[in-house]
Amino acid sequence: MTESQHTEWKSSWRDDHLRGGGGIERIFAACREADTPKPRIRLETGGLWTEFPFGKAYLKQIEGRLGGTTAPVTPEVTPEVTPEVTPEVTPEVARLLAALTREMSRTEIMTTLGLKDEKHFRERYQQAAVKLGLVEMTIPERPRSQSQRYRLTPLGRARLAGEKKGRL
Repeated sequence: MTESQHTEWKSSWRDDHLRGGGGIERIFAACREADTPKPRIRLETGGLWTEFPFGKAYLKQIEGRLGGTTAPVTPEVTPEVTPEVTPEVTPEVARLLAALTREMSRTEIMTTLGLKDEKHFRERYQQAAVKLGLVEMTIPERPRSQSQRYRLTPLGRARLAGEKKGRL
């Protein structure tokens, strides 16, 4: 396709598809003509969302087909399902929880787990468990203190107890 053909095609497409205003304006006009509720438009990170609520006439029609047993319809969209309460635990964090039987220093934990690489331990075990709220520092205001120790939080103890009973 040559440049002039490409330009001609773009102009033709624009004229055919955008005539009479923008697409959103045409959607609102079509809803008015059909006597349906006005669509709701919202912009989110994932894109532009358009919601079309059911009109009263349609809901009555559906209710008639189902013998009047429809559940009440709310005007708002149901929010997303809340995330699972129990955090996703990696095998490394699970090993850390099992090894942390008391307040322990980083060196004690690494020795118990048979680990030598401090960076690997810090990233895959320690920080991951702290971020999940399963392990806490005994001196949080001084994270680099040589006296720093780590212990299970109530959530960490509950998670560990659940794993011992065979639950995840």
